Amino acid sequence: NLTPLPVPYVFPGQLCAAKFTADGGMYRARVIEVGEQTISVLYIDYGDREMKNKAELWMLPNELLAMPSAVVKVDTGGKTINSEQEDRLVGEEVLLRMMEADGTTIAKFFVDTK
Repeated sequence: NLTPLPVPYVFPGQLCAAKFTADGGMYRARVIEVGEQTISVLYIDYGDREMKNKAELWMLPNELLAMPSAVVKVDTGGKTINSEQEDRLVGEEVLLRMMEADGTTIAKFFVDTK
């Protein structure tokens, strides 16, 4: 049983729960931007973003507030992947390994190809 998040207490950075439109599931989210009628949220365990009405946000229980996000932001230094690489990664479980090489931190992505 979740309690609606009081609209006056909604602010950027606020952790809450919101129903993801694509599958109807309730997920942990962070408020990114607050508009007059809508709010931009980031689902912190999946990385998806979407716009929600202010009345569509819920308070999280303390035990869910204390858990770290399952999504981490990675600075790619402006580098991007091409569409073929992206297609291989979408929907796959990916292992990210951060490494030091010649004084630079690099990220390597590994896809399980069982």
